Amino acid sequence: MDIKYHGRPIDIPVVGEGSQPLESGDENFSFTKPPGEMYTYETPIIPEPEEVENLDHAKAMLARLYAAIKHYKAGEPAIIFDISNLDVDNINLVNQVLNEGEVSVLYQGDTNVHIQESVLTGIWRVRTSDDKGSVISDVIEVADIPSIVRQEAFANSTPLDTNLDLLPAQLVMVWDRT
Repeated sequence: MDIKYHGRPIDIPVVGEGSQPLESGDENFSFTKPPGEMYTYETPIIPEPEEVENLDHAKAMLARLYAAIKHYKAGEPAIIFDISNLDVDNINLVNQVLNEGEVSVLYQGDTNVHIQESVLTGIWRVRTSDDKGSVISDVIEVADIPSIVRQEAFANSTPLDTNLDLLPAQLVMVWDRT
């Protein structure tokens, strides 16, 4: 079977190594190096049991946190654990277990709030400080969205009225209500 071509040839530019004329200075051309290190999930290094034997406050808080995670449902109010009064050793254990995740939020309003996601989704470290940088509170929140973000993101918004019966009479809506 003979195929007859009745069109024009498609103009496909040829590019790649050797397809372009060399110009003065091309011999020194180089690409920028790609980014080096990439952050990936690393399992937190948990201390040996004998190292945390006396850290009862942190262990009790982490046990309550575990129970809260199991029962929390998205959209519910945050479950908050105040760790402001933990001593340095207990805070260090909490820091080791929760570590730092990918999401961080800085809020500056009446107070300054630094929010850091832990390596566990939905577990947030929320530190509130005054204008001088002194910590006012340090809490762990179990929440889909940190409570101050939920509160402040829509603080000045107008709620959407979803009552379809209040739509103007001129608006014709057709759908099957069965």
